[in-house]
Amino acid sequence: MCLRNSTLLFLFLALLTAGFCIPLAGQGYVLTHYRSMDGIGHDNVRTIVADSSGFIWMATWDGLMRIWDACVRRDVLTLQVHLNPVFSIAFSPDGRRLASGSADNMAKIWDAASGEELLTLRGHRNGVFSIAFSPDGKRLASGGLDEMVRIWDAASGEELLTLRGHRNGVFSIA
Repeated sequence: MCLRNSTLLFLFLALLTAGFCIPLAGQGYVLTHYRSMDGIGHDNVRTIVADSSGFIWMATWDGLMRIWDACVRRDVLTLQVHLNPVFSIAFSPDGRRLASGSADNMAKIWDAASGEELLTLRGHRNGVFSIAFSPDGKRLASGGLDEMVRIWDAASGEELLTLRGHRNGVFSIA
């Protein structure tokens, strides 16, 4: 069954039938083990998002981002995106860019079609746990263990604003 133009419920059903283990942990779903149809395994998939064309993007504790085609049920690309665990990934509203946040204190923006790194955003003093594009895709917000939210220009990578005053790490941005 192809997931193109289907609902999130079908996404989770497809993941379960494809051999994914999806236990409830902490504040949301975390994949603790993933084994692709070709037998390649990954432990501790940290975050997962699906794009509108039926591809599933997974980021792992080992700094990899894997793209899985849900229609043919196989991996199509593996990228070494960070050297440390990737905690968060998010698509831009137009689906053409993907952002990642990592324990390496950086956020990055990628071309979703080619996997090319477009920008590296440096400024956090600790791991980046949350990433979100603005509704128009012009800004990117990143939050991390340094108790700050940073707002970036998503085209140039310029830091536009730093929001201080959180008493703990910032683990979610919407």
